[in-house]
Amino acid sequence: MFKPHSNARLIAFYLPQFHPIPENDEWWGKGFTEWTNVAKAKPLFRGHYQPRIPADLGFYDLRSPEARWAQANLAREHGIEGFCYWHYWFAGERLLERPFNEVLKSGEPDFRFCLAWANETWTGIWYGAPNRVLKAQTYPGLKDYELHFNTLLEAFADSRYITVDGKPIFMIYRPIKLPDARKVTDYWRNLALKAGLKGLHLIAQLESSEYTDWNPEANGFDAATLCNQSKILQVTPKDALKRFRRRLLSDSRIQAFYSEKLRRPFRLYLYEEALPHFVVDDDLRFEYYPCIIPGWDNTPRCGLNGLVLHNSTPELFRTQVRAALNVNAKKPMDRRIIFIKSWNEWAEGNYLEPDQKFGRDYLQVIKDEVCASTHVCSKISPSSKEEMPSPSAASKEIAMSTELSVPIPPLELRQMVGPPDLEFFDNPNGAVIFSELPVEAYDSVFDFGCGCGRLARQLLQQTVRPHRYVGIDIHRGMIDWCIHNLSVVDPNFEFFHHDVYSPGYGAGNSFKLAEPFPTNDADFSLVIANSVFTHMYKEQAEYYLYEIGRILKPAGVALTSWFFFDNDSFPFLKDGPFCLFTNEVDPTQAVIYDRKWFISAVRRCGLAVERTVLPPIAGHQWQVYLKKRTLDTFDRFPLEEEGAEWLSGASKRPIAKSLMVQAEEQKYRVENDVEKQKSLAGSNGSRAFSNRPPIPTLTGAIAELAATKNKLADMERSWSWRIGRAATLPLRVIKRISRLF
Repeated sequence: MFKPHSNARLIAFYLPQFHPIPENDEWWGKGFTEWTNVAKAKPLFRGHYQPRIPADLGFYDLRSPEARWAQANLAREHGIEGFCYWHYWFAGERLLERPFNEVLKSGEPDFRFCLAWANETWTGIWYGAPNRVLKAQTYPGLKDYELHFNTLLEAFADSRYITVDGKPIFMIYRPIKLPDARKVTDYWRNLALKAGLKGLHLIAQLESSEYTDWNPEANGFDAATLCNQSKILQVTPKDALKRFRRRLLSDSRIQAFYSEKLRRPFRLYLYEEALPHFVVDDDLRFEYYPCIIPGWDNTPRCGLNGLVLHNSTPELFRTQVRAALNVNAKKPMDRRIIFIKSWNEWAEGNYLEPDQKFGRDYLQVIKDEVCASTHVCSKISPSSKEEMPSPSAASKEIAMSTELSVPIPPLELRQMVGPPDLEFFDNPNGAVIFSELPVEAYDSVFDFGCGCGRLARQLLQQTVRPHRYVGIDIHRGMIDWCIHNLSVVDPNFEFFHHDVYSPGYGAGNSFKLAEPFPTNDADFSLVIANSVFTHMYKEQAEYYLYEIGRILKPAGVALTSWFFFDNDSFPFLKDGPFCLFTNEVDPTQAVIYDRKWFISAVRRCGLAVERTVLPPIAGHQWQVYLKKRTLDTFDRFPLEEEGAEWLSGASKRPIAKSLMVQAEEQKYRVENDVEKQKSLAGSNGSRAFSNRPPIPTLTGAIAELAATKNKLADMERSWSWRIGRAATLPLRVIKRISRLF
């Protein structure tokens, strides 16, 4: 089943250990921070990327407000909603709390956040002393849980705190370690309600081997995220040689040989090998938030005992981002959460901050996939804060407001979909956009080729707002802008990226020419496809006509637009092609279809023409209203000379009628043959969708273009064509001269 890319709420884990604390001074030496191990790391094998040196932000100190502002600017500019700060609580004692406390107390930076309790005993394992206990994690009981909650309450109440359904997110790193987890989670929820919160949205972080045996929901958690960086260690390789190597390396003596003699880490794998295991696409028993990992190499902490996922690249990371987006695609916007491990775990090799090798490339992948424009992902500064509420916060503000305010797409996006003037995107009086349609047609709207939300914005302002709206487009940037800005106005307005190739608008998409619509049969009362079929190959057009018929309700209507010509008007095109292209570099810039082919395709796809609106200017797009075909359908579509003066490229009335014999003309007129109509309809008079057209291929499109080009080349070589061109030469010369004045 097609799963479209969709937007998400990206939250990056944030390590605060980039400033000295007395405890670390005592344990590891004066001035110790995370940078200490990062800077002294060395390559352990050929091609090993160590040490990793920061670029844009340098070796920052998190006691500096400027450093925290710079991080927030960089994250927000690249589409990240907020940071999830690691929070350390040891029976009433906190560690590494200063950076977050200063963010909380100062109100700066104005960037969203949440907290995750790293409830694990601190040992020296990260720094080569695994048996040394530095700080034990204990669970004294309810009094400690109450004190812990009260310590967090100020953060939970902060307007920047990330929520789901209005409830603050709180994650627990090792939920399995909690004695009687259900009792703890219930207790905290009661405390939250007493404190005036809507509750808590509790998230469990699980390792790859835990989620099959431990159910988060049964233990009081709303959701879970799975961190699968070490899953590769548990997967049996398919390759016999790799299986043998795995068995060999399970022996402690071989491990010692690797470490002591070869001086090489024995847990060394390609990042590409681990990639399929990061995002889980199984049917899980609980709400699942994907966790994506840009890389993993904790040898700066663990030395030769570390795990290395070698050769991570931004493009490999992109496949992981897309997989996570797909998992979330059908969720409500508030729950399209993706955690990133991590923002700044430099000593584990999982970070998004720029380094000397890749610069901002990993961040750019995030921006490419989830961030539409600088209007969405913009910088913030201490002196000038641009408000960027989260979907949930924005929904609250709108619910409290008596006056609806709908964001306007930025100029660079408006210019891509036609006239950028604001009046084309506005509906200030709330008027019904298509006055000829009954009110019930607006119940559920599917906008095929929604662009940057021109129609969606007008429908949001319309007095009769649809109960459901779904918009799809092949331009990911436009879809991202719509999700960030329009879905927050009304969660019933959903947007999906349609991953289909197009030279002009979808050049970065997969090389597919069609995909099924991401919706069920008979779901929509109104389908809009404005200026969409004018950019498709013929096989694409027929495929999507079928899809429109599939998703239309029995009484639904589809508004479509087309360029038409009469193939029979040109003797050299008698046997085809049935569509013409106006641009050889980008053939889909404007596609013109033969009228007879169109009406035949409509009928093959179980549709009928309910109404045709001729263009106001010759050669412009025709508006064609389609509905589902039934036994008593009458096609209201002009053929032959009727409406011919409005065809594309027509300098005079076509001669189609004089070329057609009566029998051929009758074939394309309205057919009342009941038997033929039954073949196009089900027993109840509605379309029986059993003959879906095949998905068109890029190879087929290239062949179609080649055939068209060859046909036109043959025509241009004919004497009659040359005589005709010569006869019109004076007129063409006059036209060219007139353009100079």
